[in-house]
Amino acid sequence: MKIRNLPYGYSYIDGKINLHPQESVMVTEIFQEYLAGKSLLKIANELNKKKIEYMVGVINWNKARLKRIIEDKRYVGQDDYPNIIQAETYKTAQRLRSLKNTQKSMDRKATIFQIN
Repeated sequence: MKIRNLPYGYSYIDGKINLHPQESVMVTEIFQEYLAGKSLLKIANELNKKKIEYMVGVINWNKARLKRIIEDKRYVGQDDYPNIIQAETYKTAQRLRSLKNTQKSMDRKATIFQIN
């Protein structure tokens, strides 16, 4: 299985982290679609249908991959990463994510979750 060395949207140029021209645009679009009310599953399905590569030769978008993008603070310019999205966009996405989380009040200690 291939793994990325950098988050989606970034690339190395001369040993420095820079915006990847196509991927950084997709990150912006992912946030826009999410804030417009699309589910992570719907966004993933659209990216797969358009054959947008996650990395070279890999077109396998899913909710978990998109959730990691939505949650990653580096996209606002943290840890020497150039910003792709504005801080307010990130904050709004986190508020929306919290509102959509239907499992936040689930009791994980209940017997249904225990492994025998």
